[in-house]
Amino acid sequence: MGILTDYFIAASDAEAAGYLEGGVHGQGLPEGHVLESKGVDPYVALGTLATFLTDQTSAGVTADSVTVTFSMDTGAVVARVQPSLVDALAGADEGALLDAADAGSRTEELRTEDPAPLAAFLHDLARLARTAVAERAGVYCWASP
Repeated sequence: MGILTDYFIAASDAEAAGYLEGGVHGQGLPEGHVLESKGVDPYVALGTLATFLTDQTSAGVTADSVTVTFSMDTGAVVARVQPSLVDALAGADEGALLDAADAGSRTEELRTEDPAPLAAFLHDLARLARTAVAERAGVYCWASP
């Protein structure tokens, strides 16, 4: 069984933390403010992709990840996507996203024969990042085992 992840836009860590227990679906977030993604966790998988979109190493990206809150009972977590990655995604063109998906698909963490689903995820995450930047908000991830 894989990890469930939803990336979403929130104005602050406090607002994002409010989604820990119930998740973000059905919580009244505006259209286009939630991206469902099974298996792309905000630490290892997203950190791996970030190395291809930023000039940071995987260790640097992971160090920038911030756990906003977590539940000892359910294992759910809300994490803030590092601002350097949000900016890189918001500014990435289609070619950069495709290149990152292709490179990511050849890593141990994300290995797959077909990088198209990864490219689609990055395209959607970039759209979410552009919206967040325009609204001066953050991108967060709710994850649960």
